Parts: sequence; structure tokens; C-alpha cells
Amino acid sequence: MIERSTRAPTATSQSGFTLLELIVALGILVFGATSLIGALSLGVGSRRGTEMRARASLLADQILLHVERELLGRHGIPAGWQSAEELAIPAEGVDVVDGFPGMRYSVSFETSPERPDIVLATVTVGWRDQGEDDGVVFQRIVPRAVPLSQRISARREAADASTQESRRSSR
Repeated sequence: MIERSTRAPTATSQSGFTLLELIVALGILVFGATSLIGALSLGVGSRRGTEMRARASLLADQILLHVERELLGRHGIPAGWQSAEELAIPAEGVDVVDGFPGMRYSVSFETSPERPDIVLATVTVGWRDQGEDDGVVFQRIVPRAVPLSQRISARREAADASTQESRRSSR
């Protein structure tokens, strides 16, 4: 005859997790999830900053192209200039830029009496990012337009000088 045990099973023979093990596992899971969410938000902010810097670079290129083609053409080298003030070009600034929402820029120019044919253009592009002002500065040396009459006069003088030099050397 088989005897059956009427005793209740002991704790060592039961399988499963204790309440303490479940709480520890849940805590580890919550810690990992919050760390992951924090890393993702940091990555999104970094991406947004990189995108704005790339857009600022594109805007600065467009501005410098405009400066080279339009603005410096209107402000050529004055004939018979005597001082650096005569070489000065007025600064320009815009608070709303078409095609670049939220961006603003300013352009300033530096000229040197030693090299009046070139100008150092400094473009400052700014924007607001998460409530804080941010921006970048670009600089480029651009040639200054010389009026046609001055270019023709300079070439004639150079041609006359070379003609006179060749006449002297042929004697």
C-alpha cells in the first residue's frame, strides 16, 4: 500500500521569485530606462545644435556671396583715398532671414590701408536654442571691386611703363 503524505510542501521545494528579488529587478529596470531616456534627450539636443550650426554655415555662405557680388561692388576703392576712414564700408544686420526661420545675422568689415583691394568680412549668425542665445562667427577675406575706370587706368599705366622700359633697353 502507498502512503500519501499530508504534509504541506516546504519553502525549499517551491520554485519562483521572492518579493525582494522582484523589487530589485524592477529597480534595475527603472534605473536603466531613465538612463536611456536621459541619453536620448541629450542626443536630440546635440543633433539640433549641429543642425543649426550647419544652417548657419549655409546662411553665412549666402551672405558672403551677396557681400562679394553686391555690397563690395557698390563700395569700390575711392579714387585718391587718403585715410582708412575713406575705405570703410558700413556694417549690415538683419533680424529676420527668409528661408532661415529664427536666425539673424550681422556683417562687419575691416579694411587695411596697406591692402585696400581686400576686405575682411566677419559674419555673425545667431539664433535662440532652448531659451538661450547661441551663434557662430565666420570670417572670410573677399576682394574689393575696383571700378572699371581705375582698372583701365592701372593697365594703361602698366602698359606705358613696359613700353618705355622696352624702348630704353633697345637703345
